[in-house]
Amino acid sequence: MTELLTSEQPTTSEEAAITEILFVTPLPKTLICQVHKGVFSDPVIFRCGHTCCRNCLSLSTPANEGGGSLAGSIRCPVDGKETKSEDLIPNLAISSQVDDLVVKCRFGTKRQRKESGESELVADETGCTAEMRMAELSAHEEACGFAWVSCPFGQRGCPRMRRKDVADHRKTCGHISCPHKHAGCPFEGLRDDLQKHLSSCPYEAIKFYIARQEAESTALKKQVGDR
Repeated sequence: MTELLTSEQPTTSEEAAITEILFVTPLPKTLICQVHKGVFSDPVIFRCGHTCCRNCLSLSTPANEGGGSLAGSIRCPVDGKETKSEDLIPNLAISSQVDDLVVKCRFGTKRQRKESGESELVADETGCTAEMRMAELSAHEEACGFAWVSCPFGQRGCPRMRRKDVADHRKTCGHISCPHKHAGCPFEGLRDDLQKHLSSCPYEAIKFYIARQEAESTALKKQVGDR
């Protein structure tokens, strides 16, 4: 079973993969913030017992602006009861439940139009198939090979690509960096100009020395790590 919950309306399939989350496990109503109608994020508890996201506090009316009796307090968005700002505490129980929700990687979802004309978020068979706990989503997506990225050379004419395809794109892109960029060479230009550049590149002249230094550095790091 999949469920969709979002507070934004993306305009493209790729944007949908970034701003929306597809839940694999059913989403309990108790984990939905009553202010922004989305899943809780950094939830806090009012003295009355209700919970809302910390970021949603800015949408709640300060009690002293609404004729309340407690200066520096905030009205609960559910029942209007007042709570001093310093009395708001994190709702760790709710946070833990949200962290345990099973979701799909957002780079494995896409927008699909239904017969009614409306669109829905569904799994993208050409994207990432990983499923994980909500708490693990950010770490996974930071390294996900299916993340949408731009040309590494900043070439405006190149379409966006999956991170896993960057290596192949480097072989065909008309814009390229010097192979010694990691050593400090700032050259970036057309692929056809690369050979001319290498004939005068100071790093090309010492590439074997650079390779030996890198090998020694790698070996040293491994020795330190094995201790």
